[in-house]
Amino acid sequence: KKPQHVPDEQQQPALTRQIAQRARLFEAEAQRFLAKNVFARVQRRARVLRMKMRRQADIYNVDFLRAEQRLKRRMPRQALEFRRRREQAFSLTLEISDLPTILDLEYESPIWDELGDRCLSCGSCSMVCPTCYCYDVFDKLELDGERGTRWREWDCCLFREHALVAGGHNFRDGRGARLKHRYLHKQQAFLGDFGRAACVGCGRCIVTCPANIDFVECLRMLRGDPAHA
Repeated sequence: KKPQHVPDEQQQPALTRQIAQRARLFEAEAQRFLAKNVFARVQRRARVLRMKMRRQADIYNVDFLRAEQRLKRRMPRQALEFRRRREQAFSLTLEISDLPTILDLEYESPIWDELGDRCLSCGSCSMVCPTCYCYDVFDKLELDGERGTRWREWDCCLFREHALVAGGHNFRDGRGARLKHRYLHKQQAFLGDFGRAACVGCGRCIVTCPANIDFVECLRMLRGDPAHA
């Protein structure tokens, strides 16, 4: 049986440094391997989610068309005539398929400042909009300081306090910035994420606006329509 080699005292520090160096290299390699695998898994998960969302969107569109066809077959002649008259009653038309791209390109457009100078930030358009859902939460304390009530009330993104945070900072202090946020939220975010704009075409915001800001005309101006430029 061969005796085990025991390093002398002069070799021990060199061996310790060599082991520590190898340990650091191994740890760095392990971190790179882990980061690479995590990134690959995230990419695969993102691809799966995108494919799932596309399939759901295709299924939704197919089901919607089938439902429309079944409804037309079941509806009597009077109902179809009523629907035809109702669709003809809409006097304003607007192409919305390219609105996310248009709004992205016109993010720094001076039109927002021009509309902001006209806007009163009264919130009338939000109060009558069927798709607005912003609200605020606040606490109301009693005089004894021991009891209170938490309230929730309607809010509007056009109000100055809507983007006000602790410390007095306001992310959208100007009226033009708040008006732009409303347009981007309804016409870009919803259309890009869900395929449909957050607008039902009722025209209530146009009718109730005391500054006569026309929602459709503003979008046509941003599009660069010669008749509204």
